[in-house]
Amino acid sequence: MPRPLLLIVDGESLKTPGLASALEQEGWEVRWMTQSEARYSVGQGPVPDLLLLDPSRHGASSFDLAADLRRTKPDLPVLVIQDLKDPDLSVPLPLQGVLGRQDPVQTWPPALRPFRPRPVKDKLDTEDIFGDILADLDGPPQPRRPTAPIPALPRVPSSPIPTAPRTPTATRRSRWRRWSSTCA
Repeated sequence: MPRPLLLIVDGESLKTPGLASALEQEGWEVRWMTQSEARYSVGQGPVPDLLLLDPSRHGASSFDLAADLRRTKPDLPVLVIQDLKDPDLSVPLPLQGVLGRQDPVQTWPPALRPFRPRPVKDKLDTEDIFGDILADLDGPPQPRRPTAPIPALPRVPSSPIPTAPRTPTATRRSRWRRWSSTCA
C-alpha cells in the first residue's frame, strides 16, 4: 500500500532534513510545493491525504487552493502553520488544526499522526464482520462465581438383585423344537 501523501504548501522556509526525515519515519510521503506549483498540480497529480498550508506568504489566497482540493476530496484535512506573534488569522474554511512555526521538529509528527489514514484491508475477516455483534450479545464480562466442590454421596451397601432361575439347556431345546415344528 502506498504511503499517505502530505502536501506542504509554501512551507519551504520550514524545510529541514530533520523535519523531513521525522515525517517520513512517521509514514508520510512528503511533498513541498509553492502555491503556484500546487495550483498547477491540482487535478493532475494524486490528491493529498493531508494539506499543510503556510499562509504567511500569500495570505488568504492560500485557502483558495485548499477549497479547490476539497472539491476533489471533501474530507481532506487542512492544517495551517501559524506564527505565535500573529494569532489573528481569518480563515474562510474549516480547519482541523494549527501548528506553530516555532514548535520543535519533534512535536510535528505526533501532531500529524491522527490525520494519517488507516490502511484499508482487502478482505474482511470474521472479527471485522462479527466482532461487534458478538461483543454486544455477550454483554459485559460476568465475574466468575467460585464453584464449590460437589460433595461425595454416601455409599449405600449394595444388595444382590434377585434373578430368575435359569432353565436347563435341554428344556430350551425342546421348546425350540416344538415351536419350529409348528411353524413349518
